[in-house]
Amino acid sequence: MEKFIPSLIVSALLITQSLYADNVRVPQDYATIQAAIDASDQPRIIDIFPGIYRENLMLKSGITLRGQSTETTILTASEGKIIAIAEAQEITIENLRIDGKNKCKYGIFLIQTDLHGAPSSKFLFKIT
Repeated sequence: MEKFIPSLIVSALLITQSLYADNVRVPQDYATIQAAIDASDQPRIIDIFPGIYRENLMLKSGITLRGQSTETTILTASEGKIIAIAEAQEITIENLRIDGKNKCKYGIFLIQTDLHGAPSSKFLFKIT
């Protein structure tokens, strides 16, 4: 019994580490959020540390963008779409402020196509 408990604790720690092995950090591991997205195998959690990030992002399936706080982790861009999502599934955005302040046409832009690649529906979220 005494040998079983330490083995169980070590096993639990290894399982916990493997669950978070795919996490990456911006700017510690990657200089930009898009670089972390581009380099990711799915699924992946991208932890974004406090700061203002000026980027236009193209998300792909299985990505979680996780900021530290909506007060301190801000995503903005000078024009266009701050976040574009095309044909992607299972995307999560947490604790991240998307702030265009009339500079960007869309905060989040989603597009879905039919089996032949033609747009079937569009969902637009405009920043206010």
